[in-house]
Amino acid sequence: MTTEIRKRKGFTLVEMLIVLAIVGVLTSVAIASISASRIKARDTKRISDMKEVQLGLALYYDVNRAYPADLTTLVTQKYIPSLPVDPAGTAYEYLVTSGRYCFGAKLEGVIPSDSTTCTSAASGSTANYKAQPPQ
Repeated sequence: MTTEIRKRKGFTLVEMLIVLAIVGVLTSVAIASISASRIKARDTKRISDMKEVQLGLALYYDVNRAYPADLTTLVTQKYIPSLPVDPAGTAYEYLVTSGRYCFGAKLEGVIPSDSTTCTSAASGSTANYKAQPPQ
């Protein structure tokens, strides 16, 4: 009597399902990681834009002893090269009242620690930068 051993060729259905489940879990982890990175990148650009405008406003104030009523003035008078645009396409908030300004942007992530509180029309997680004239 000879016993013949059959050799398996291919994968069973259970093995294929396990492999697909592992690939699915790894894919979802990668997508979540990429999404968080993109949010952080957009917020970093917003904060960088606000710092650039803040510097332009300080330079404008040094020369004119007042803040401009409109941010386009910073571009036309060459204090900043161009008016920054939010990565989501929404406008940055800029308000001038009583010799003070408030410049804000809606962030998708955490508000930075150097952000201040001032009246900005942006809702949600808003980073604001304000200044008042030096005494």
